[in-house]
Amino acid sequence: MTIEENIVHLKSQKELFKLTIIQKENQIQKLEEKLGRLSSGITTLQSLATSFRADIYKLNGEISDSEIERKIFLKVQLKNYTTCLENFYLLKDNLIRLSADWQSNLEKTETLPKNKFTEEDENKLNFLAKFFRNNLNKFGYRSVNNLNYVSISKETYLPIINKFDMKFDSSASDHICSIWSFTLAILQTSEKFSGKHQNILILDEPGQHSIIDKDLGSLFNVLNSLQSNNQFIVGLTLPEVTLENLLKENNVEKYNVVNIENRAFN
Repeated sequence: MTIEENIVHLKSQKELFKLTIIQKENQIQKLEEKLGRLSSGITTLQSLATSFRADIYKLNGEISDSEIERKIFLKVQLKNYTTCLENFYLLKDNLIRLSADWQSNLEKTETLPKNKFTEEDENKLNFLAKFFRNNLNKFGYRSVNNLNYVSISKETYLPIINKFDMKFDSSASDHICSIWSFTLAILQTSEKFSGKHQNILILDEPGQHSIIDKDLGSLFNVLNSLQSNNQFIVGLTLPEVTLENLLKENNVEKYNVVNIENRAFN
């Protein structure tokens, strides 16, 4: 065998010897306990034998040593049995309490979902998928013929189609649309279930990768349809006239255009 194999073999032998030692120690402990009980019994029998031998030489009417020994022995036994009975009732009470706790835990376990998702979790994931598909449709996602095959993974919580990540089969522009769709779907789901979304979105150059104006306008339209307590910051490289036309065409009334001349950052 190689050195590594020898090391593995020796380690396994070491573990085997450890187990053997533990077994022998347990056997020794049991033998010592049995020896103690036998020694105690021998001592008691020897004491009674001595008392009985002494009684042979007692005169009538004198107190019998063996009777005294027997009474003492009975008192000790009675005390031991009483202690044992008290311990029994104590253990019984503990078992009753543990049984009640076990029954309570079983009842609570029955209320848990059969998988790791509660009914509300399932509803949230279903609506997340629904909002996501609706957004894809509005934004002109074209890399999938049937959007009904699109869903949300219960392992990663990311969009999938036929159990595969969507981005592996999407064009560059469709991949951008899917990012819009998923980002907004999270906010829409939070609105639906009164979630903990911070109600703010920052989109940097959503019109990159040859996104057509129609799809960009649809993005503005969806943003405008969301609750008024949301804040959206969108960074775009577009002529101001083109941007304002897109906003008007998609019925976006509440907006603030901050026009940055030349370079925003040096």
